[in-house]
Amino acid sequence: MVNDIVIPQIGEASSEFYLVKWLKNTGDRVTEGETLFELDIEKSVLEIESVYTGILTEILVEEGEKVIPLQVAGKIITDE
Repeated sequence: MVNDIVIPQIGEASSEFYLVKWLKNTGDRVTEGETLFELDIEKSVLEIESVYTGILTEILVEEGEKVIPLQVAGKIITDE
């Protein structure tokens, strides 16, 4: 099953974030709870973890790109 990697809604923080760095590459196996990428949120860096175990098949947001909450950043295929 293909699952979306979604930029989370983060409290009362600004609605404008930047994806700083992907820590995984397309084709990498990821496990639930493993850090996928880092977001710059109001000059703080937040690590975003995977909610799925599977293969990272697609990256839709490049490093340095501005993102908004609930935007799809990538895709993971799971065995489920």
